Amino acid sequence: TETLNDISKVVAHNGISMLLLDQKSKTYEGGVTLPIADLLMLIISLYGAAQERIETKRKVLDGKAAIFLANPYAVVDGGTPFGYRAVPNKASTRPRYVLEEDPVEVAYIKQVYDMVYNGMTLRQISNYFEDRNIYFRKSRVYVTLLSDITSNILYKGIRRRNRTSMIDEATVYEVHIKPIIEPEIWDAVQE
Repeated sequence: TETLNDISKVVAHNGISMLLLDQKSKTYEGGVTLPIADLLMLIISLYGAAQERIETKRKVLDGKAAIFLANPYAVVDGGTPFGYRAVPNKASTRPRYVLEEDPVEVAYIKQVYDMVYNGMTLRQISNYFEDRNIYFRKSRVYVTLLSDITSNILYKGIRRRNRTSMIDEATVYEVHIKPIIEPEIWDAVQE
């Protein structure tokens, strides 16, 4: 009943008119108290739309997970990790894009790991790149960026994708790809 009262107040007191796309013949006029039958129908319609949205999102996430598990290099979301570039998939139409190593960025990643492995601090490495006017994807090489690079398990050859929805528990999918950094060196840098 509290929800019914809230909706009734919004419609009646705030003068907001509503039109549901699946019931174009029915308009809920602003400034008018809604009859209880209309309120109930509105609640049921809104609840059904919310459930449909949740189910659609679940299907999209399941589809992306299937693509990711079938092709570890699949680009399933907008972001492309540093060290890679998204290129059209020549082998298939699904996924449309796959990750490919970017030689320049891979060289920087290897250089950063080598510097840390040989005892340099992230601040020293940041200063090194700053002194030489070297940028990573048009961005200054800050300590936080270096920290993200040196702790990213992707460079060890493990690619993860988190799947979360509004109802389900978070699920982490993990696939193996060619490592940019040898696992022993990656592990040593973590210490």
